[in-house]
Amino acid sequence: MDIEIKEVTETRREVLVTFAPEDIAKEEKTILGEFTRHAKIPGFRPGKAPEHLLRKRYGKDIQEELKRKVLQAGYQKMEKDGDLKILNLVEVDDPKLDGEEPAVMKLVVDIKPSFTTPEYKGLALEREPAEVTEEEIDQAIEMTRAQRAEFNKVERAAEKTDYVRCSYVGKIDGEEIAEQVSERPMYGTQKSTWEEAGAEDAPGISEIAAALVGMKEGDTKTVESTFADDHEVEFLQDKTVSYDLEVLEVRERKLPEMDEEFLKTLNVETVEQLREQTTESLKGQKEQAGQNQLRQEATKKLADMVDFPVPESIVAAETNQILSNYMSRQMQQGASQEDFEKNREALFASASEEANRKVKLDLILDDIADAEKVEVTEEDMSNFLYSYAMQTRRSPDEIVKELQKDRARVVDIQRNIRRSKAVGKVIEAAEITETAAKS
Repeated sequence: MDIEIKEVTETRREVLVTFAPEDIAKEEKTILGEFTRHAKIPGFRPGKAPEHLLRKRYGKDIQEELKRKVLQAGYQKMEKDGDLKILNLVEVDDPKLDGEEPAVMKLVVDIKPSFTTPEYKGLALEREPAEVTEEEIDQAIEMTRAQRAEFNKVERAAEKTDYVRCSYVGKIDGEEIAEQVSERPMYGTQKSTWEEAGAEDAPGISEIAAALVGMKEGDTKTVESTFADDHEVEFLQDKTVSYDLEVLEVRERKLPEMDEEFLKTLNVETVEQLREQTTESLKGQKEQAGQNQLRQEATKKLADMVDFPVPESIVAAETNQILSNYMSRQMQQGASQEDFEKNREALFASASEEANRKVKLDLILDDIADAEKVEVTEEDMSNFLYSYAMQTRRSPDEIVKELQKDRARVVDIQRNIRRSKAVGKVIEAAEITETAAKS
């Protein structure tokens, strides 16, 4: 068995593996022997059927098994003698196995690029402190009260923070635009929708929210809104829309009193306990945010420290995955296939850039994991299972059964855990400075 390697690109190789006719014949004889021992042919005991009957009945199966064995042997030869760190098998041309001439098998593989692992120890990283201010505690408690507020109908003009049920019809030059903005109906016609009167940062049309202040049930008004030239809905870009607005009802938001009954719903007895509980919760959130900040900064710095070509088949697969995830999220929010087609080139370019960076970072983290002798333990897998079960609201046992049928997915999960632990090693060895919290 001979091997010849040709460089296609820095990360791709074409490999020709040549098998001598006698090697093919020997392998076929071994396979034929296996079929002879186990094949069941009427009129013959196992192992006694003549070869010509075996070939007649199982010829196709014998050839398929021979092809599989030859491909396996060729791949192993390529890995062993080719000194290649193979990341992906891109293409395989089946060799001609007639046993008369040498069989040549062509494989195209993407390999790990050559690069020097960046110096990851002692990285200068920054994070915000996990300190909690009295103002933040007050805001969090007020938000908790707001989440438990009652909304009582009132017979008066709407005031700021009231919730108003209203209807509106958007028009340009007197013509309704509902059909043109059907993918985002909030910008066209709404027969009944709730808006917070006077809200400055609410989603939707801010001019409508502002106009509701001072209006009462049955009142009507025409409101104009001019959209930016880069608005998410192309039809609305740089256009002014008139909205015929009508108030259907007004409800006043009433926050719960900070009394014993309210505190009981939060599993505390006193306001002091509520503040302590809120402080711990906010501190935990800030600590997690700080850790995420460190991970993002560390991975960005690692990726920027070294440059090398990345395997195109790996990037292509990652690009497709990023696009698939993006399309799935957008379609859940009402986007259509036409929206993707209109922005296909820009979406693909963005996904490809993100994929290149991710593949590059993954290769760097794999090297760091090797250097730090990072391993994935049973505890790591258990933590993943329970976390994933909580996210998907499924039982861990159900997920385990699913993974037992998908070895490739298990390997992918283990790789991601290992890379995540490698980032942890980088952070452990970093020089971390706490910066002033952003106001």
